[in-house]
Amino acid sequence: MTVRNPLSIVTRLLGRTAKIITFTAIGIAALVALSAFLWIRSVQESFPELTGVPQIGTWYGLYPEGARSALDEPYHGIFKRGSSNNVMVLFNGGGVSVNAEMASGPDRTFNTDTGGDVMAKIGLGGDNKDSPFADWTVINLPYTTGDFHIGTGDFTFLNAQGERETIHHNGFLNFDLVMAEIMPHLNTPDHLLISAHCRRSNPTHASGQHSSKRSLKHLAAKRST
Repeated sequence: MTVRNPLSIVTRLLGRTAKIITFTAIGIAALVALSAFLWIRSVQESFPELTGVPQIGTWYGLYPEGARSALDEPYHGIFKRGSSNNVMVLFNGGGVSVNAEMASGPDRTFNTDTGGDVMAKIGLGGDNKDSPFADWTVINLPYTTGDFHIGTGDFTFLNAQGERETIHHNGFLNFDLVMAEIMPHLNTPDHLLISAHCRRSNPTHASGQHSSKRSLKHLAAKRST
């Protein structure tokens, strides 16, 4: 008669189960990642460029001449005209660049993808009809410059290969150009909300202090015309 150790049997079974669970978890994670990627790509490509009078409730992309990302790619803002006379300005987050190590190569510590449109349709400015902001005009600023949206110049440095490289810290200039294109389509709002898509509050504090003044300057000019 063969005597089997119950503990060893359970261990083998648990080992097989753990492997099954591991492979299943990896498969689910891969499926979720693929689904998220495809969804993000579809959202990124879904906004038509604003060329005329914006329709209420429709998302548009704005591509001002001279607006560019840190890597010199064309930059765009995102705009949805609401039915109320309230305006929300949302700044996307995504890291920061303060020195050569953080600014260079594949390990750079800030987002450079100009296709951040996915952020426009979620959160405060999203398309949820039950949101208290559902009828607000939304201005969404993707983040591709590593400067908390407040930069106005270039940063030149030596990368890890000893080569001279330049990135554009011009987030504030991008904001200004986007706002200039949007302002003809707005009245002076009854309420102005400035916020950020970021788990850290730095973009809101930094860009909010500067851009809120500039937003109000734009809107004050609108009132006086």
